[in-house]
Amino acid sequence: MDMRPRQLALTPASSASPPTCQEEGLVCVDDEIRELQDQITPWTDRNFPQDTRVSAALGLAEETGELARAALKQWQGLRGTTEEWNA
Repeated sequence: MDMRPRQLALTPASSASPPTCQEEGLVCVDDEIRELQDQITPWTDRNFPQDTRVSAALGLAEETGELARAALKQWQGLRGTTEEWNA
């Protein structure tokens, strides 16, 4: 079974057309997200051909942990001044 991440379905599958973003008075991001997905999917397939949803989720968790660690060190005033962290 292919477990690699694929594009998200952003609109419900139904016979009736849902209201558009403009009709709801909202900012539309579907097209922007789809465009980014169209760019990212081939890049991911080339650079990470063996990736699965599990490895993608673990990679995201790893990067989130690194960000949390850096934020904590900045908040604690360790390893540099606020100015250095914000540079």
